[in-house]
Amino acid sequence: MPHKRQGSLSSFFLTNSKRPSSEDSVTKNTDEFKPHLRQEPVQLITNALFENKSLTCLRVHHAYLSEQATLSLFAAVRQLLSQQLRELSLEKLNISCLPQTLEGFREALARTKSLERLTLLNIRERAHAWMNALNVGLTGLLANSSVTSLKMDTSYQYYHDGSKVLNDFLANTVTLAELHVYCSSDCSSDRSLDLVFEALATNRTVKRLTLRKFSVKDMKPFRQLLDVNKILEDVSFYASPHAGIEKTPASCQVPEQHVQTIVEALKRRTSLRRLALDWNCTPSTVYRLLVASSGSPSLRELHLGEVIVDYIDSLRWAFINVRTDVAVTAARCISTNGTLNELIPFWTSQDKESCVHCLYSVNLKDVSRALSSHRGDYLTSLSVVLGKHSTLTTVHALALYLASTHKLQELQLRLESVPQNLQQVLFAGFQRNVSLERLCIFGTENLCIPENMQQVLFSWMADSKRLYSINVKMHCYDTKHMLEVLASSQHRNHVLTSLAFSKTWADQSVLETNLKMVRRNRKLLRFAAAFVHGSMDKRAAHAYSVAALHPQLSEVVQRIGCCGRDVARLLISEATLRLQFWQLTGIVKNKITCLTPPTPRQVQFDDFKPEFGILNRIASFLKVGDVLDDDELQDCASEYPYLEDADTGACGRAVRRKRLVL
Repeated sequence: MPHKRQGSLSSFFLTNSKRPSSEDSVTKNTDEFKPHLRQEPVQLITNALFENKSLTCLRVHHAYLSEQATLSLFAAVRQLLSQQLRELSLEKLNISCLPQTLEGFREALARTKSLERLTLLNIRERAHAWMNALNVGLTGLLANSSVTSLKMDTSYQYYHDGSKVLNDFLANTVTLAELHVYCSSDCSSDRSLDLVFEALATNRTVKRLTLRKFSVKDMKPFRQLLDVNKILEDVSFYASPHAGIEKTPASCQVPEQHVQTIVEALKRRTSLRRLALDWNCTPSTVYRLLVASSGSPSLRELHLGEVIVDYIDSLRWAFINVRTDVAVTAARCISTNGTLNELIPFWTSQDKESCVHCLYSVNLKDVSRALSSHRGDYLTSLSVVLGKHSTLTTVHALALYLASTHKLQELQLRLESVPQNLQQVLFAGFQRNVSLERLCIFGTENLCIPENMQQVLFSWMADSKRLYSINVKMHCYDTKHMLEVLASSQHRNHVLTSLAFSKTWADQSVLETNLKMVRRNRKLLRFAAAFVHGSMDKRAAHAYSVAALHPQLSEVVQRIGCCGRDVARLLISEATLRLQFWQLTGIVKNKITCLTPPTPRQVQFDDFKPEFGILNRIASFLKVGDVLDDDELQDCASEYPYLEDADTGACGRAVRRKRLVL
């Protein structure tokens, strides 16, 4: 095995938390630190950052910084911007604003050649200033030629020439491709959103626009923007309340004038490929938007907020009579009359005690297919309610569905006073499920689950290879039993990373064991992600060998590496090959030899045909823990005791050598 190289810190995340958390650890590629932000630690951190020459990602969130800490932080930022920093995120900070501090920040942004992603959100200056950090940042970006993604709020509008600065930047930038704008807490002007659209009218680089928390009074300025801007490909409206409308049940639907404006915009042949509207819609609204999209051939994705499906034919009609090459998804899909019960074979809307309450993040075309044909495995999320009068047919159908589905990833199950014979049927379905990743079970006070049935359910939770999130609200005794079963699985469960429960009678030792297991699994994910990003640390190799198939690995790789989904998938596939090579180089370096077979004969590797795959044979036999590094050879001790205390098997202490026979 090659000598371990001393890795350099490439990412640093600093946030303020309610209490220190021991779950956060250091890998060769990532440092996550969540301390109490007192002045002395902040000063130490900023001093260390100032000396770092290789940091590529810095995120500082949720911090109250003194005058000295503010000076130190911005001095470190200026230094890093002159090196190789690729991502800078300053969010929810309370700083002591000094003119010289912001001026240096502006100059650093103007000169940097490495910065690609910049976030300036909710930065509050305690001293009155004629410009805030965002305004200064935008001024610096006027001369910048490297930033491709900017995330900002609307606080710039309340300072001198703020709108003019944004207009000038967007009109002259040659690199910016993504713009994310958040309506700040004091954003009350009806013109706030219009000013953003006006600034984008002359832009020729931004392809992705995300707008959050704006009060949308009129969509006409957006339509006018699409008329003149033929570069925008991806536009999203999220958490957008409708201005001037009281929050009553009747007002939950999107205003008709908004729908009509978007319909008119789509008919005018826009450049949009993706449009996300956080609206509450009906199938008729979906139909109108799809019909209008025929005038915009480029549109491929339409994402909506909540879609109410009370009649099967209305949703099916929307996809039969219009173009079918647009993917339409809904953040939530609900029904008020039991229509969604048809998604599970043998369920009917007549069973009033059982219902499919909601679907999350679903493709509406898949929902339409499932409702129409009662065949196919389409759903990825499901919210179900079972009552005391639920029929055996209904519960048996749900159990069969859970046992057979390969698509369902999230289940929210509300159990009322379900009879014990039906509980047995239901939990038998869980036993055979292989797809669930997130599970919520909420039981009423009257729910009583026999201990033998609890054992069936909780053992499946502990042994599942994909269930990483558990959230339960049950009787204190039931929760105690669940925690005990999970604790007993600590040496084999490397998946669980999120565990939430209400009250429990479990012992403190059981609680601590579960907490350590969850934290250890999170560490394994971060170490595995570090290996994906190129770490040569043996801890990272151990972690990847354990967590390579974890459902969250791709997400963690994207987060710590500041990369997209496609890049993460490519890196993960390459990491598997690199792990095998890592094992094989370790064999050669430490001279691991084969035992003599029963009928000895001398064979050279060169004598084997290439298709025999002798090296692949060796790699598939070995685990990372079988390869000793130099330190272990010298003192026969592990260099990672703090990880191995939790799980020796996961972290690879080479206690017993495996035998390899060819």
